[in-house]
Amino acid sequence: METAAIEQANIRNTNRSLTKVAFILAILSQALTRIGIFPWYPGHVHTAASLVNSLLSFIFPTTRVSLNFAGVCLAIAPIWVLILDPCALPFAQMLSMVSIMCTCIEHRNPSMKAFYTALMLLS
Repeated sequence: METAAIEQANIRNTNRSLTKVAFILAILSQALTRIGIFPWYPGHVHTAASLVNSLLSFIFPTTRVSLNFAGVCLAIAPIWVLILDPCALPFAQMLSMVSIMCTCIEHRNPSMKAFYTALMLLS
């Protein structure tokens, strides 16, 4: 029972730090979209996804909902980026690389790593 409490505290602390990071990422993404470095529509969708991720980690502090939401959004990033802007291939490749890094670093369960890797390969 003690390990479950430790795991819940670990998830809560992770979500608390990810909330701040996701909010800062949303501001940075919006700024880079406004400047013109990120493509217009995919940049706004990326900003919205970062804000939703921040909101999910704030609403559900003891679950991995925000981590799974970010994993799914990043795993299918090539699909939605290229649907919104077919010329934004470098942006889609960048998000795919971020997805690979997040899958390797943040997911501890091997079955979840396999799921996100398969989802990313399908997209």
